[in-house]
Amino acid sequence: MFKDKSAKPFTEKVDTIIGSGTAFEGNIIASGTVRVDGRLNGEIQTENDVIIGESGQVTGLIKGKNINVAGLVQGNIEAEGQLQIVSSGKVIGDIHVESLQIDDGAKYTGNCRMKTELYVAESSTSASQSASQSVG
Repeated sequence: MFKDKSAKPFTEKVDTIIGSGTAFEGNIIASGTVRVDGRLNGEIQTENDVIIGESGQVTGLIKGKNINVAGLVQGNIEAEGQLQIVSSGKVIGDIHVESLQIDDGAKYTGNCRMKTELYVAESSTSASQSASQSVG
């Protein structure tokens, strides 16, 4: 799937960069691709991709389309598409993803939920059963 083990953008254009040597505290809400090579204490929410470079450290929730982790993430991750943790990457937190790739040497601690059609169908069935049981 991914031949190169380095953290490369899924898209050609990176719109927001937290450079190495930079520490930022606060939330980032963006529509484009976000890359973190420095330290971020806060949330990232974007409609596009997120790249955490090898020197990148994020403490907080990350929500995006595709997420590539080569650095450290301490917090939950929600990926509409794929989460890739490359060999230098470390994730400590729960993840909710469509697709997951963990390379040899990568570290991951937490719970994982996969977005699947079966999961969605089961959730809606059990929700409708619960509603009909509580009504009757």
